[in-house]
Amino acid sequence: MAIFLRNRQNVLPIERRELKRRLSRVLRDLEGPGASLTLLLADDRILRKLNRRFRRIDSPTNVLAFPAGDPPPLPPPEGDPRIPEKYLGDLAVSTETILREAGEGGGDPRFLLYFYAVHGILHLLGHDHERGKREERIQNEETERLLELIGVARI
Repeated sequence: MAIFLRNRQNVLPIERRELKRRLSRVLRDLEGPGASLTLLLADDRILRKLNRRFRRIDSPTNVLAFPAGDPPPLPPPEGDPRIPEKYLGDLAVSTETILREAGEGGGDPRFLLYFYAVHGILHLLGHDHERGKREERIQNEETERLLELIGVARI
């Protein structure tokens, strides 16, 4: 179980250990032991660049998810720690957007950080709220369940 965290922002203080511990709990619940992902915390400039490059949308966004895709054609050497067994993919979260949304809605930025991270994990696993109302409802319910599981609904 691994969360590879890259912090490329300086506007939201991050408790790295706590963030990784809670998101690891989400991964264990959804995928069992061995699941991992990379989480990039960044500013709007970086998210805008990623959004423009990969989605052709020239604006920042709160979270982007990049599923890992198909496994490599040859399995990695047994026990190679550089290649996680169940690598789900990469997430990018804009802490600037989180702070802006928290200010507009009076919410807690820490809650929004976990909300978008969990939301992104579900995207890595194939959930897509843009497919319709039913899928949106399912993804929202699962996000709420997972936030309760890791005790974030209370922070």
